Amino acid sequence: MMGILACAAAMIVARESLLQFALSWLDVGTQPEDVDCVLVLGGDVSTRPFVAASLVQLGLARRVLVPRTLRTGRDMEAILGLEDELTCEVLRRRGVPREAIALIGQPCAHTQDEARALGDYLKSSPGVRAAVVTSGYHTRRARWVFRRVLGVTAEQVTFVSAPWDDFPKECWWCDPSGVSAVLGEYLKLAFYAFYYGSGLYWLASLVLVVVVLRAMARRRQICAVPASP
Repeated sequence: MMGILACAAAMIVARESLLQFALSWLDVGTQPEDVDCVLVLGGDVSTRPFVAASLVQLGLARRVLVPRTLRTGRDMEAILGLEDELTCEVLRRRGVPREAIALIGQPCAHTQDEARALGDYLKSSPGVRAAVVTSGYHTRRARWVFRRVLGVTAEQVTFVSAPWDDFPKECWWCDPSGVSAVLGEYLKLAFYAFYYGSGLYWLASLVLVVVVLRAMARRRQICAVPASP
């Protein structure tokens, strides 16, 4: 809750600083540490598998877990293949041995499914420590989901932020992809707070929505380009 209160205070002090803080607050990734395995969350084959492969190459992880992807029947799946297949291919091409890659869980449609898949794996491998790799701005929501699904087992899990190049960190509100990504995270956090929480969490959800709406308004002000005479 301290982060929520700090966010509200920043709204009053400085708009642009608030916008930068709004993104940094979402990133709760920690310094990579020695773990038994690393789980690659779906959603970004262009960065997350590369980070996982680097952890293996650096000796910080010995196995990579890849959640099975739910087949949707889209044309792109027939052309490119399922995301879990693409992830495994990237890992192999980045030097991760085939025997060090494991597909886990039932086909996953969202982060909750991926958390359940890791939970089942940890139950079958007591004492194993795992790192979850996802995009930095997704780590806070992912951590929340994993803690709810895993319970006390979540103490065995850390989160590592993967870089992203979809939009600039320092001016995310100037890029439509940045607005979409950050807005999406805050709205999903607000929904989680409203649906699962009570009391102060309801208030927090409203604050989060206000922050995002202010960010979008600020984007129009800062990024508006004067028309040529």
